[in-house]
Amino acid sequence: MTHETENHPCAAGGWNRETSTAAAPDSPGSGASPIATAPIAANREFGPCLLWPTATGEERWVIGRWNGEEWCDDDCWVFAPTLWAPLPLPGNLAAAEAELAELHRSATLKAAGDEIWDRFVALDAWIAATPPSTLSEVAVKLRRLCDPDSGIETLRDRDVPCLQQVLSFVEALCSADDLKGAGTPDAAALTLFQDWIDLCHRRDEAYEAEEDDKAERLGEQRDDVEAKIASVRGSRAADAIKTFLLVMNKIVQVCGPGGQLRDASLIGDNMITNVLCDAAAVVPQLAELCAPIIHADARLIDADIEVGFLCELPTTNNERWRAERRSKLIAALDCIDATEAKTERGAAIKARWRRGELLASE
Repeated sequence: MTHETENHPCAAGGWNRETSTAAAPDSPGSGASPIATAPIAANREFGPCLLWPTATGEERWVIGRWNGEEWCDDDCWVFAPTLWAPLPLPGNLAAAEAELAELHRSATLKAAGDEIWDRFVALDAWIAATPPSTLSEVAVKLRRLCDPDSGIETLRDRDVPCLQQVLSFVEALCSADDLKGAGTPDAAALTLFQDWIDLCHRRDEAYEAEEDDKAERLGEQRDDVEAKIASVRGSRAADAIKTFLLVMNKIVQVCGPGGQLRDASLIGDNMITNVLCDAAAVVPQLAELCAPIIHADARLIDADIEVGFLCELPTTNNERWRAERRSKLIAALDCIDATEAKTERGAAIKARWRRGELLASE
């Protein structure tokens, strides 16, 4: 991997390190220590770290390392610094990758100075030197190698697709515990899905307030979010969410509040249930959205939603409509009476609805 300025993404805005006019600090600051105190040993590498002054004698910090024999800067120039200081680096590889992305954006929007360059180089070197502890961190390192601007330079045409295949496979294997990493496809998918859930609730509220035009706009926004989720690749979380959305849009008969899946004909269907259970194991938010189909008390949950919906409908003098509503209410209450509760949630549903009182009010 190279850090030559003309090929580095920080130079995209026309900045050149050799001609940069950024002012260099005239003192090393209070965090500096004599170079003799650096924890180095023969034949053992140390760094990256901050070194003072530069190989050309400039009074400023530079990123460098101990190569096991001598001090050298990032361009492999050997020199004799007088001071050193540890790098203020992030706590994990995902955070380092996210900061790299932010530095890249800032450097392409305005003229970059030495501080941006040095921080970029330090983070890139730290990612390269730090062993991964999770599959998500393996993916971070692979993404750096595959980066078109600062990744491996001398690759054959077939090598880049090969590395991308390895990266996609590793990202697909990332466990649910790793889905929180900043700047990853998983994080993007989860953020989009939370937006989708929020839009579902806002759309429900708009319909309840009889603001149909607003509800339609929110529905269109939700569709746009679904399209964005569909475009996320190399993400186990995105695949789980796409499975849920596919079942919702192509298979189920009714959507409950907040985007819940409702289709009593699918309860007990091993294929659908197993697919949705697998998706919920990756993205826990899906468990409640799929509860009317996959929960142990799915039939009671579905009937509970139906009774609640029917009870909230406004009254009317239309006899045909009232008869249809009463018929549906009786069917839902019959289901609750006839279905044995398997969990505390199911027992609570059976205790919630008083059949006589509900039907008397009809």
